Amino acid sequence: MQIVGILLTVLSIVLIAAPVAAVVVMYQDNFAELVIPPEVNNLINGNSSNFIVNDIVSGNAFGEGSVLNSLIIPEFVTATINPEANTFTIILDITNNVNYTFVLNMFNSEVQTAQDKCHLVTVELSDPPVTLVSGETSRITIVGSWTATAETHFIENYADAITISVELINTSIEINGVTVALSAPIAVDVPLTLEG
Repeated sequence: MQIVGILLTVLSIVLIAAPVAAVVVMYQDNFAELVIPPEVNNLINGNSSNFIVNDIVSGNAFGEGSVLNSLIIPEFVTATINPEANTFTIILDITNNVNYTFVLNMFNSEVQTAQDKCHLVTVELSDPPVTLVSGETSRITIVGSWTATAETHFIENYADAITISVELINTSIEINGVTVALSAPIAVDVPLTLEG
């Protein structure tokens, strides 16, 4: 009877140790990949090439083929403008489809025109931190400001446009205490009318 007990104990150890050993061997070069999705790892390492933002006109802010489309889904709620103070506020609902809760501590970026690289506005997260719970939707508020020079440039060059192609540059995001500075600009087509 003791032999059966010993065999069952050895079998239990093998059944537990074998899969653990297989996982260790598979991920021996990058243990972080066990808990961090590859898309998030690319973003943390400054590779934003998979995060193309180019289809905001049709309501899909991250583009049809974007990796972000499967990770987070932004939805426009409302926007307000204070022309006297040269400021605006945008409210978005963000749905987190990753099986991990994120705490967004900081987001800031500069927005420039894609065509002539004129600085238009600076944007940042209002009232951080924002907790993006896995499988849930959280509301975030982005605030921005522009200069009189940017306003004049916009009026002179884009007053009759339906959309404007812009780039987010010098973008910094802090999630769960990790700060990511994106080296590549993020292209966005911004509608200039609410009619559609």
